[in-house]
Amino acid sequence: MNFKFSIPILFLSILTVNCNQEYNCSNVQIQPAFIGFDSSDIATFVLREFKTNDNYQDLIDTFIVNENYSAYKTSDDTTTVFVDDESNDGKAGILTGHDWQIYIPSTNQTFTVSNIVSENNTGKCGSLDKFNCICLNRNFSANYNNMQINFSNSVADSGQYYIYIHR
Repeated sequence: MNFKFSIPILFLSILTVNCNQEYNCSNVQIQPAFIGFDSSDIATFVLREFKTNDNYQDLIDTFIVNENYSAYKTSDDTTTVFVDDESNDGKAGILTGHDWQIYIPSTNQTFTVSNIVSENNTGKCGSLDKFNCICLNRNFSANYNNMQINFSNSVADSGQYYIYIHR
């Protein structure tokens, strides 16, 4: 008889332990939006990841971005690029916590992104609610080529952030 009651109590204990576990919210990548570039110019470009506030001296990683690993979307004269972390060895593009260079080999141009300011939130998730265990940190501002840009609330609500790069 004690065995009948111990299984439900054990099950409820496991659920209680797993409920409301805290986790770090995900950072949202900043997407380059290339304005006035020929598609051949940006078919392949390089992202270089650097240690923050180190004047681009301490290189952490370099990876090639192209249409095989990323989502290119063109509208009029602007092409946005979302780096797909699923197919690019887990590399997810420009994120907070590092400084970045965008290098376009075909035009020999380098653009910088630094001092990304974003939220650093945590969320809570239970074992029965695995599908709602997603929260995203909003980006507020960044420096693009040493000039501060602010991301508007309307952009933040859409969850998409762009650095506009003019040819």
